[in-house]
Amino acid sequence: MTTPSTLNGISRSGQSGATLLEVLIAILILSFGLLGMLGLITNSLKLTSSSNYRTIAAQQAYSMADTLRSNVLILAKFQNPTGASTTNCLKQAGCDTNAMYANDVQMWSARLAAMLPQGRGTVCSDATPNDGDPGDWACDAVAANPAGPFVVKVCWVEGQIWQVSTNEDGDKVATWDCVRTNL
Repeated sequence: MTTPSTLNGISRSGQSGATLLEVLIAILILSFGLLGMLGLITNSLKLTSSSNYRTIAAQQAYSMADTLRSNVLILAKFQNPTGASTTNCLKQAGCDTNAMYANDVQMWSARLAAMLPQGRGTVCSDATPNDGDPGDWACDAVAANPAGPFVVKVCWVEGQIWQVSTNEDGDKVATWDCVRTNL
């Protein structure tokens, strides 16, 4: 006959608290699995953000490249562009060619600043287009007959908080990501 302390001939007195320990170990293993999944989700969100910024930068670089290709005759004026927007260019009266290119550059720069974190860009003649950042675009000197190809450079600071590194002086500097398009 079976007594309450035995079930199927096995004594329960040796298993006292074993079920509780098994449940705690299962919860511990499950929590490690959930933490791993949280890390994967966080990393995928970061990569999605990076991909989104890179896509926007490429689209804006191609937009400026298309603007430049539409009027090759004034391409030299776009070397290291500066200039202010002219409101008359957006009205029916229009504007002259010099004001139009300055307006295009200003509007493009405003789009970069609005769409990318710390977004900046330039157009220049550059024999070595894969160098430079907004601190120093590393473009060739402005010349009537540029030696290198024209390049559209778009840079931004990745992430919500500036990614910083420390230079040899101990100063923190931004880490720039850039997209470059040759014309």
